[in-house]
Amino acid sequence: METKIVHYVHSRRDKNNIRSGILRGVVVAQVRPENPNEVGIGWSLARRKDGKQLDYFDKQLGLDIAINRAAIPSREKLVVPRSMEDEVKIVLDRATHYFKDKKVIAPVFYVSETKAEDIRFSQFVESLASA
Repeated sequence: METKIVHYVHSRRDKNNIRSGILRGVVVAQVRPENPNEVGIGWSLARRKDGKQLDYFDKQLGLDIAINRAAIPSREKLVVPRSMEDEVKIVLDRATHYFKDKKVIAPVFYVSETKAEDIRFSQFVESLASA
């Protein structure tokens, strides 16, 4: 069995929901090295130049960043960027089904734009596990 799932993120999806356009990020679900019973989620996202255009996304550097974020212990909070939330949820769903015998640790998502509050999507993960 593989120890990680890699999901590349593109700038848009076409009418058939197929990813297309500029490569802008990566999301990884990986078995944590310090605890083989846990799966962590990590991501990397291309920066925006002058707030508009996406910077060039280096696949290898992005993959390394995402793998390192996935390995961070669950007690440390990393907040998922809003632009990556849907893609992270897709990988979270895949990881829950693929790594059935392991605990998938959900990352932290923002609740609203007005509050800097964050929550764990534990109910989301539990609902996927029961499906």
